[in-house]
Parts: sequence; C-alpha cells; structure tokens
Amino acid sequence: MAQGALARVYEQGKAVPQDYRKAAALYRESAKGGNPEAKTALARLAEKILADGAAPAAGQ
Repeated sequence: MAQGALARVYEQGKAVPQDYRKAAALYRESAKGGNPEAKTALARLAEKILADGAAPAAGQ
C-alpha cells in the first residue's frame, strides 16, 4: 500500500518532481504485492501517458 501511495506522489509531482516512470514502477511493485488499486492506477497512468504523448521524468 505504501508503494502505491508513493507512486501517487510521483505521478502528481507533489513534494517531489513529477516522474511518471518512477510512479509506474512503484505501481507495478504495489500491484505485484496484491494491491488492486495499484493495478487500476497503473492503467490510468498508462492512459495519461498515451494521451500526453510523453512520459515526464524527474525534472521535466
């Protein structure tokens, strides 16, 4: 659950630079650990990345 929460922080860029790649990695790990919300969040993030046409990384 903590990985999912941290992923959300990176996805939103609150208190840390926005980093979709790091958020996706954390969501994947959280989903592997059995967090169903992380699976949903990962799918939402993938849609957001495709819609934006790019995946912001740290500092962008």
